[in-house]
Amino acid sequence: MKIDGRTLDHKTLEHLRLTAVRRVIEDREAPSAVIESLGLCRTSIYRWLRSHEKDGWKALAQKIAQGPDLLIEGTDARGGDFGPASEHQRDQRGPRQGGVLV
Repeated sequence: MKIDGRTLDHKTLEHLRLTAVRRVIEDREAPSAVIESLGLCRTSIYRWLRSHEKDGWKALAQKIAQGPDLLIEGTDARGGDFGPASEHQRDQRGPRQGGVLV
């Protein structure tokens, strides 16, 4: 049975990554056999192996996602104004988007 990795917490995913890569590198098990025994997607382990090869064990540690860029000085990350909609803009939108019925 396959496990959806998105449903697992970060600490568990980190442990799975480290365990899987260690089994391939140190125990010389086949990547496809290791990942099948863990119940995860086959392609994941190859990405983890490449990351380990490039940056070592630290590449497999859990990371905190950065999230979107911060808003700066009245504009969003794309440079547009994020202030309240003008009356004209509100009239152009439907009632579910905060406009008015005309």
